[in-house]
Amino acid sequence: MNNAITDRSTKELLTTREVSEAYYIPVATLRYWRCQDLGPESFAIGRRVLYRREALEQWLSEQEAATRRGGRNSIDTSAPRNARGAA
Repeated sequence: MNNAITDRSTKELLTTREVSEAYYIPVATLRYWRCQDLGPESFAIGRRVLYRREALEQWLSEQEAATRRGGRNSIDTSAPRNARGAA
């Protein structure tokens, strides 16, 4: 088997522990999410649970978009405090 192909494919697949270390998500949380059918997509080969890096990145982007707060450029301070944001 070509080593370049093997190296590429193994870097695209991460174990639960590798995901935990790379993305700072506790192993127990990843296991719980998998049991509840939550979190990033994963699959099993034998007893080993694997995650595709591409699926992890997509899931993280979705989480970021769904929970992003702040980052506004400016706040209108001319309006009275209780009137700000009122339609």
